[in-house]
Amino acid sequence: MCPHAGPLEAGHIVPAFVYRWLKETGATPFFRDGENPNLRLQDGYKRRWFCRACEDQMGRFERAFAEDLFPSVVGQQTAPYRHGPWLSRFLASVALRTVMLYSEEHDAFHYFTDEQTALIPRALKHWRAFVHGEADTPGIHELHFLPMGTLGDGTTLHRPLPPNINFYTLRTIEIHVASNSALAFAFVKMGPAVSLGFIQPPAPGSWVGTKVALGEGQVGGQMALPRDFFDYFIERAERVRQANRRRSARQNDKIRDSIAANMERATASGTFQALDADVKRFGADRVFSWEDEEPSSGTRA
Repeated sequence: MCPHAGPLEAGHIVPAFVYRWLKETGATPFFRDGENPNLRLQDGYKRRWFCRACEDQMGRFERAFAEDLFPSVVGQQTAPYRHGPWLSRFLASVALRTVMLYSEEHDAFHYFTDEQTALIPRALKHWRAFVHGEADTPGIHELHFLPMGTLGDGTTLHRPLPPNINFYTLRTIEIHVASNSALAFAFVKMGPAVSLGFIQPPAPGSWVGTKVALGEGQVGGQMALPRDFFDYFIERAERVRQANRRRSARQNDKIRDSIAANMERATASGTFQALDADVKRFGADRVFSWEDEEPSSGTRA
């Protein structure tokens, strides 16, 4: 991040406050990774990449997001939401860290085109300089933000939704680097707060109301998103549902025992609210079924 030599500090990829929120508002004080649902976790990915001064600098952007925007999004308060110049730099920092984490695997970007692969170091360079204050903009590597909420009975999309869509939308933390033939982006999902850092920028006019202003601005007003992104989002939810179906009977017993030990907490939790929204939309039989469902078709991003 900076040219100075010094000790490297352990820092989160997704900020620690997001995991604290998930645990504090959950039915149990634990969470599980979508890739390994049989493992209970208490924290997210960490890496020793930055010095204390740079971690503190990014921490200021995180605190502003945690205090001024995140509560409005998770509380599903009336949009749009105002923000300051800290938002674009916060989103650049999480996009930077996500792509850096994926870069640790030699085949992480095997599905990228040659053009997209060539853009990866450029995106990292621009985001780093923007976060550190050396650049006034992230260049072509746009930063977008999507505050999401409950999908009720009146919400209709172009394809069937999996019966965990509200649980995924409201309660899942996830990072991913995605692409199709036309664009590539870092996807950072902090519950209902979704951040996109574009490695290959989208076509002009294909995303409306989601690009973050570099200074003062607002997010969460009128938004229009490409159909391919909805396909991608739904497929991520389906992936989490399939992963949860692999959870062992022993782990399911642990979850039930933990909930039974504190029913008051469970019924007041964000976990229960998200499940309740899915049950109201799809019915309990589908939400809690472990039977296979025919996957809905769509374009992978």
